[in-house]
Amino acid sequence: MTTASHAPYAPHVTSIRSRRTRARLIAARQALEAATAAIDDALAALDDATLAGRGSALRPPSPVPHGPMPAYLRVPDVARILSVGEGFVRRACRDGSLPGAKQLGKGGPWVIPEPAVLTYLRDGAVTP
Repeated sequence: MTTASHAPYAPHVTSIRSRRTRARLIAARQALEAATAAIDDALAALDDATLAGRGSALRPPSPVPHGPMPAYLRVPDVARILSVGEGFVRRACRDGSLPGAKQLGKGGPWVIPEPAVLTYLRDGAVTP
């Protein structure tokens, strides 16, 4: 048996695999370019709609106009305004003395609407 008749690999098989792989890569690149172009077109349309003043293209404008959002204060800010400790403010938030106070997540920080703090001061609950 001679070893000269057996090649270490079959070059024609490798080249067919290479051509198939190359064709798949080219097809995938073309599909990616087409998808990228579609996304760019959609973003351009969204930008045009927003710049034209039509609001968001993703969500129609609300038929009911919303009033201005109340400013929210953090516990240290409220404590400074009321001249009390932060623990006092947290207790007031927990027991409902400051209406509208919300805790952001379990154990998270409290946020208190500014009108609630002003009402708390006006009602004389705390004298600064």
